[in-house]
Amino acid sequence: MNHADKNRNELRSLLDELCNGTLSPSNHAELQHLLKSDAAAREEYLDYIELHIDLKRITSPVGDIPADSTKLLERILERPIPNEVQLAPDIASPRWRLQTILPWVMLATVAAGLLLMVRPYWVDKPGRIESADNTSPFESNAKTPENGIEKQVSRVRLTQIASAKFFGEAIPPLQGIVPFGHEYALSEGMVALQFPAGANAIIEAPAIFVVSDDARLLMKTGVCSVHAPDGAQGFRVDTPMANVVDLGTRFVLSVAQTGETKVQVVEGEAEVFTNSLVPNPNVVASAAIRLYEHQARVIESNDRVTTKEIPFKASDYKPSLPDRIIRFEAVEDDRGAVDELVAVSVQRNAVEYQYSVDQMIGIDLIHFHGVSNAFLVTSSKVEDPSQPDVQGPSRARFLDRDRSLCSGLINPGGQAVALTSDPVLDDPNLPERIGTPGIGLRFKTPVMNGPGPDIVLFELQTIVNSERGDAFHVSPLHFDTGLHSHTIRRYDINLTSPQSKMLAPYRLYRAREVPLSFLQSLQTAHFGGPIHGIAAKVLAVGIDLSDLGFPIGAKVEGLFLQDAADDNDSFDPVFIAGLPPTP
Repeated sequence: MNHADKNRNELRSLLDELCNGTLSPSNHAELQHLLKSDAAAREEYLDYIELHIDLKRITSPVGDIPADSTKLLERILERPIPNEVQLAPDIASPRWRLQTILPWVMLATVAAGLLLMVRPYWVDKPGRIESADNTSPFESNAKTPENGIEKQVSRVRLTQIASAKFFGEAIPPLQGIVPFGHEYALSEGMVALQFPAGANAIIEAPAIFVVSDDARLLMKTGVCSVHAPDGAQGFRVDTPMANVVDLGTRFVLSVAQTGETKVQVVEGEAEVFTNSLVPNPNVVASAAIRLYEHQARVIESNDRVTTKEIPFKASDYKPSLPDRIIRFEAVEDDRGAVDELVAVSVQRNAVEYQYSVDQMIGIDLIHFHGVSNAFLVTSSKVEDPSQPDVQGPSRARFLDRDRSLCSGLINPGGQAVALTSDPVLDDPNLPERIGTPGIGLRFKTPVMNGPGPDIVLFELQTIVNSERGDAFHVSPLHFDTGLHSHTIRRYDINLTSPQSKMLAPYRLYRAREVPLSFLQSLQTAHFGGPIHGIAAKVLAVGIDLSDLGFPIGAKVEGLFLQDAADDNDSFDPVFIAGLPPTP
């Protein structure tokens, strides 16, 4: 055996003792001598320690970093360090680090996720420095070109939104990268984030959050539901008072504006580290609490941080965003503006379905009572909508028999209080009877009430009107026991949603008489049809028949729609259709 092999065997034996917690003071001095005198030994030492820490991290995430490096090492090794080999207490001193390169310090530094700040002094080969793909979940994001290491790039994505609105900025693009360190204030709705190892976080407004790195989320306030499947263990959520490390679980975390943190484990287990307020650097800075399925704790602070058990509430956890209209496809012109609808993607019972227009259930318009002399819009391609239609009044067909998102019967009447009894519908035999303000429609085949949205409605909204869309009431054609009206005040896809689209040019038509009080009067009303000068977008919302009191499985023949009369604007439907039953 040559001298180099002998030194290598001695080094490995010392490293085994180090990680087993059996290293004596004399062997400690010998290991220090080897590392200071032999560059190859230092390289092997780093590889050995990295491997050991990675293996420990898989089974026991470290959590927050204790101020006392001895306590940190005890947590990593899961056994006490003998008193005779305690670490030097002043490892934070730059002068001490330069003068004494102790392997103990390097172990604590590696475990704390700061290895990349130390390694450049010992590594000559750039390829030895880890890329962002191999970054530890607990590693700092402070990699900058100044220290010779390329800045870490986020791989966290914004995958879903539901009626979301961010304070002071536009909604990030769907499937776009969420940058590290940027503070987002979610003022409305919900968003879903996906982390590269597979963890998913659903955040509910109002919330303030920051993506710290590829496996860590900072929640300053708000509610966050987390699912970390196999392979994503170690995902961590930080709050002002605690750090929650996932051990393969589902949990929900709620952070009050005071920093008070509630943690509830839905399944699996999680480790909670509460931040200590004791200013002694030799005291562990975190106290670990293991929570299991259906256990819950609140972490709060008066003069010190305390925890106590609270009742578990399963409904706080959100496994998915609400059922809704997710997106739609339409024929676009050369400027990207849309006209004819092609397909709609809908989430129903947490499952996404896509329906082409041909799969949807069409409607017949049976009643129209307007509130304004502006009553019709059509695509700019249509120049004269007054020609007779053998299937009914030709102007009504722009709502019930075409696929255009640029055409519809707009400004139907309404009332502030939704209906509580059957609407009065148009009757050709009683033209003098005044019907209920609004729109009556009958489905070509009955729509079955299933989970989630059963009907899709698209509205034309000019860019100078409410970004939420115009509110409207939905009522049964015939009230029965358990049935009631439902008011929709927020659209799934609103004016500011990334999924909304600009409409192609459209024409606006006006009537001589005000209001239009009978469906057949649409045929003789005055029309002009200039191209409207204000740009518009198309919004979308799903109507769940369960919200009207219909039981699951009920077949619904028709509905009555009214403007909610809550402002000076009236809602402008341009496409309405039922959805087929879910499989």
